[in-house]
Amino acid sequence: MANWVVWAGNGLEDIIIRDEFVGIGFGGAALGDISVLPEDELRERVFRARPRGITPGGAGRQLLALRDSIEVGDYLLVPLLARQVYHIGEVTGPYQFVESRPYPHCRSVKWHRTNITRDGFRIPGTSIRLTRPTVYRLRKHADTLTVLVKEAMEGNDRTPWGTFIARARAYYDTGRLEEEEINYKVEFGKRMQSVSSPVLAGANGWAEQLHKALLCNFIRWGVAYDFRTWCRQNPSDALAALSGIWAKGRLGDPADQIRAFSDGFPNAVRSGVGTRLNTYRAC
Repeated sequence: MANWVVWAGNGLEDIIIRDEFVGIGFGGAALGDISVLPEDELRERVFRARPRGITPGGAGRQLLALRDSIEVGDYLLVPLLARQVYHIGEVTGPYQFVESRPYPHCRSVKWHRTNITRDGFRIPGTSIRLTRPTVYRLRKHADTLTVLVKEAMEGNDRTPWGTFIARARAYYDTGRLEEEEINYKVEFGKRMQSVSSPVLAGANGWAEQLHKALLCNFIRWGVAYDFRTWCRQNPSDALAALSGIWAKGRLGDPADQIRAFSDGFPNAVRSGVGTRLNTYRAC
């Protein structure tokens, strides 16, 4: 099994996925079917066709690679320059000449993964730098591509979101999720619920009770301190804002409750991006 790069021609981005193939031109249909053409005659036809943008010798070598060197079962990395994405596929059949296609010299492919962004090809300590021959064997980074192909076939995703999901899934499988990430949040919620009644009633020391309840590892200490200061200095405004999110039966839609709390929450209490979200989550 070998790994190959075959650059996709412009305009083929959707067709190659739909019809499951890769194709190159280099003289196009004028070359005819080269499936049984001897090498010297193939080179002569390419020379007469004079394909644009490539020497006859280079075109002949790449046509021969597509026809003879790439084997069924080899893996292809197919860059799509216009979209800055990549496909990974497996060769499933021999050379074919399909005259109706704009790039008629083809190999059939089973796609394992399509439209992978550049982030999807990042493996720590490695990189793939692609050159511009349309067809060539990937030797220098063959091991890297093998890993990527394996991951693609297993459904793994190396984009930032895919990496996050993989790590989350692995963490969930340890069985520690509830103990380390859920239980203490449930306890925090109970603590906040226990102070909501005295806060809404305006009981003596309600700001201190709320401050103590807010002290946890996902609310920055400075944010909790600023919030307590605001509550002390503006008790009426603070109670009005907290009533918007805590008062039962006052507003039925959670979005309306959050909006009411937001409208009463001053900018001075915030210390940076994300602070408001922390306060919403806490309350």
